Amino acid sequence: MQTQDRTTAESTVAEAMAKAQNYLLNLQYPEGYWWAELESNVTITAEVVLLHKIWGTDQARPLHKVEAYLRSQQREHGGWELYYGDGGHLSTSVEAYMALKLLGVPATDPALLKAKRFILKRGGISKTRIFTKFHLALIGCYDWRGVPSIPPWVMLLPEQFLFSIYEMSSWARGSTVPLLIVFDQKPVYQTKPAITLDELYTEGVSNVRFELPRNGDWTDLFVTLDDTFKLVEDWDIVPFRQEGLEAAERWVLERQEVTGD
Repeated sequence: MQTQDRTTAESTVAEAMAKAQNYLLNLQYPEGYWWAELESNVTITAEVVLLHKIWGTDQARPLHKVEAYLRSQQREHGGWELYYGDGGHLSTSVEAYMALKLLGVPATDPALLKAKRFILKRGGISKTRIFTKFHLALIGCYDWRGVPSIPPWVMLLPEQFLFSIYEMSSWARGSTVPLLIVFDQKPVYQTKPAITLDELYTEGVSNVRFELPRNGDWTDLFVTLDDTFKLVEDWDIVPFRQEGLEAAERWVLERQEVTGD
């Protein structure tokens, strides 16, 4: 019986592989290459809107097309998906909502009202990922107290040390070093139009606790460490702060491509 089951399973796998191969071969162009649209979830689009609003370059971009695109990607339940069929993703939906408001869509718009219900039902802004909170903090829609601190002196740790930036993957390192500067400066930019997202706090904006969540286990040690970093920041006694920031700036500039990126 086991042999028969194994034979059936092997046949099913072989059939699935053959179908996948045939599908890919059918997509191949006569010249020998494959070409298709590179897709992502709407957070990338929303963050591009945020970037142009912060830079003040939005008037030179056809961002009305972004509004149409975001509206087309909203699902019937009111939210936006991280991947197809996930039932809607909280952080993705908050960022899409933010982008639409930055594009001038009023909170009374039916699409935003539907999105608001979806977001509040899932815990609101306070339950979103750290990067969403970071993006909102850049425009005053979240408090920097609820975003992790990264002390600049991390840049000065040698590669041979127990931890350094070179313990991170290349992608993570390339993102973390510039963020180290931003997290230190904690900028808040004025956008046109200026927006608030107070309506997306399930507990009410006056009751929000801007802090990192605790899990009741050993990982809370990192939250305590972050509290210490923030206390040192408040007292303005961060060791080697300026040296760390200068090292981070040099690191970024040394790796900039000739094309500017």
